[in-house]
Amino acid sequence: MSTKENLNSQHRRRFIKFLAASPLAMAAGARGDSVWQSGYGSLHFTPLDFADYLIQSADEAINSFEFEKVAARQIDPAHYGYVASGAGDGSTVLANRQGYEQFYFRAHRLAGIANVDTSGSILGQDFSSPIMICPCGGMGAMHLEGETAVSRASSERGMIQMHSTMATYPIEAVTAGRQAPLWYQLYAISGWDFAARMVERAIQAGASAVLLTVDTPARGTPEFQNMMTRFDTRDCTECHGEVRSILHKPMISGAGITPENQRSYVFSWELVEQLKREFDVPILVKGIETAEDARKCIEHGADGLMVSNHGGRGLANGKASILSLPDVVAEVNGEIPVIVDGGVRRGDEALKALLLGADAVGIGRAYLYGLAAFGYEGAAKVMDLLNAELRAAMKNLGIASLQELSPEFIGRY
Repeated sequence: MSTKENLNSQHRRRFIKFLAASPLAMAAGARGDSVWQSGYGSLHFTPLDFADYLIQSADEAINSFEFEKVAARQIDPAHYGYVASGAGDGSTVLANRQGYEQFYFRAHRLAGIANVDTSGSILGQDFSSPIMICPCGGMGAMHLEGETAVSRASSERGMIQMHSTMATYPIEAVTAGRQAPLWYQLYAISGWDFAARMVERAIQAGASAVLLTVDTPARGTPEFQNMMTRFDTRDCTECHGEVRSILHKPMISGAGITPENQRSYVFSWELVEQLKREFDVPILVKGIETAEDARKCIEHGADGLMVSNHGGRGLANGKASILSLPDVVAEVNGEIPVIVDGGVRRGDEALKALLLGADAVGIGRAYLYGLAAFGYEGAAKVMDLLNAELRAAMKNLGIASLQELSPEFIGRY
């Protein structure tokens, strides 16, 4: 073993020990929700016999949580820190998970349901499941196939996928061969010319909707990610060029962005109107958390909106996106579709969001950990698990199809 390999091995052992002893890990692990303390995935119960068990294949997984422990050991520390971290102390990441505990199901018995149908449509896009694949930059850090593996898995399952401006693979490679809708997530990071160029390219590649992301004009310091870089001995500039630069991203390279003007654009509601005037595809606003902003989405012509706090990566305010959903749904009152993401790791959590009025539900870290652990097979298994859990929960509540969703099936403590 070379000196560098030996040093990397030592750092990885220190990294694993850190995960086991971290106060952050223990705080989250007290709720059984953490990669470091959970081997089972329940919020409240971790069988001791399985606490340290690592699944050996995607097919072995019994829930989505089991992939995170494998992912944490499979990928480089800094990359794990990237996907796991949130702004500041990560309080919003944890809040997103805990938010679902504030709601309970109200089951209707003897409903006479033999089969459950999870198919539907949103903004003219048909889907087999209302669980959508949220965008994430740099999936290649999770697995070499990155977005292309996730695209195959989601397309085969008839699920809508959102492609990030910060993706590892260009949108043309991800849309190739897809049999399910793909939407494009836009960061208008350098003014209108850049935004228009990105949207035109996405539409030409087959994107059928655009989500303007507005919830991270500045990203809070990702403390956990920065901690993880201490256990990573690689030279990050070998892959990323200028440290923390985005210029190497395939969707951005050659688009006229410079270190001086990246992320220099100041957002305003007029951008929504401009996108609507210029492009003949649905325009959604991603990152809404208040009823006031939901109303502005409608006033400025948005075709839909997404309730999101960016997975807790923007602002450490400790409020779950699921708790923002009811106010937004009440304000919108069916005028435009409402999607929600943030903390969903189980199909029954997705169902809670649907019962609260969401038209679709996005997942992020759940499939990313599957991808990091076992590539395509891991991402596909996570999707299968959540879809199966969704169908089972619907049947147990007495709901045969999405058309039968109603607030009468859910309550709040």
